[in-house]
Amino acid sequence: MVRERWRISASIGMFVVLFLLVAGAIGAQSPDQNDNDHFVYLPLVAREYDPTWAWREGITITLTPSPGGILMAIDHQRRVHLLWDVSLSPKFIYHSYLSSSGWTSPTVVASSLGFSEVMHPPAVAINDIMHLLWRNRETSNAPYRILYATFEGGQWTPEEVVFQSRYSPLIYRLQGIAKPGFSGVVHAAIVDCGLFSCDAYYTSRRDAWKPATQMDNFQFALLEGPYGKAWPDSLGGIRLYVNNNNYDLYYSYWQNGQFLVRNRPVGRVKIAGRETLSDGNNLHIFWLDKVPISGGEVTGLYHQCLDDNLTSYPVEVLSGYNPVQKVVGSTDYFGFAALAWEESEGSTARIRLGIWNGCSRLYLKTVPTRGERTPPYAVAVNGSSGTVCVLAGYSYLWYSPQLEIICADTEIGRIGVDPAN
Repeated sequence: MVRERWRISASIGMFVVLFLLVAGAIGAQSPDQNDNDHFVYLPLVAREYDPTWAWREGITITLTPSPGGILMAIDHQRRVHLLWDVSLSPKFIYHSYLSSSGWTSPTVVASSLGFSEVMHPPAVAINDIMHLLWRNRETSNAPYRILYATFEGGQWTPEEVVFQSRYSPLIYRLQGIAKPGFSGVVHAAIVDCGLFSCDAYYTSRRDAWKPATQMDNFQFALLEGPYGKAWPDSLGGIRLYVNNNNYDLYYSYWQNGQFLVRNRPVGRVKIAGRETLSDGNNLHIFWLDKVPISGGEVTGLYHQCLDDNLTSYPVEVLSGYNPVQKVVGSTDYFGFAALAWEESEGSTARIRLGIWNGCSRLYLKTVPTRGERTPPYAVAVNGSSGTVCVLAGYSYLWYSPQLEIICADTEIGRIGVDPAN
């Protein structure tokens, strides 16, 4: 009799558990968004359900001419913009965006002489003007330079020269990042590297670009690249993060022609050889490295954040125990950051997406792609519209990848969309 009652009770208990899972009353149905849910993969329906997140149907696109590097941005009207360079001449930067009637025909941003290459995703200002910097050289022997144009009212402005490298084009390592400020001013941080060292510059534009001012110099290593990162903010300041040979990190803040903070120790935080993103206040550091697993190791995705107060957040392994093949990232004008990466669980490949507000991680999501192999080519986030998009490949023709845009409408904009510095 006791055993029979136990069986009845167990059956009732299992029924209640299943009912609660379906009804969404168990925590696994709506997981704590700050938990590392990648360590335990629950069934997709139970793990991914979120009433604040609505995926749109994927939209396919084939870019012509065939792309090399691809960038993506989302304007405040929720329109997705793609910009890409090409491997064959003429090497221009091309642009297409998703209008209400479909993808616009690819147009050339500027008919720049020579060879043009994309660098960082364009910055969408609060007035919805898109600011783009790109790298260019007029001939194979000419030094590299940085060019600038804006997109507004359906057209691009004429190109402008921002900076020209002082190093040989054979060893170029030239990067530039733009940050729209206030009253029509655009600020830019530029890092120009030679064989053993890098120079950091600041310049700005109201009606025309001013001559660049050199701020700092730091080490360059062939295996790890620059030992420093320079990121502009909307107030005309430049945040400099520099490692020494022991990977101790030092922070400096430059504004109005002088350092307001100089070489403040942060601690043992490595940025050399790692990718970084910044919204103007917070620094996101991410890299691929070995993750120990039972019986061996895999290559996983690591992430660490350094906030405006130079507080170093704990390192996270975003991919858990799953191997990662590729990662892309971007930030927006309002302090949101996004990372998208391809990871594998057994024979299944998927794209995962992380969203941060400052250094606070809001979401980890699985992107509903159509392909079996789905490498991410770009990711973009816009806190004003609450839109997040991933550009993924779902197949490859001999002349061009077949691409799919997957976007989600979220409530991140309700968190607060004050412009980040």
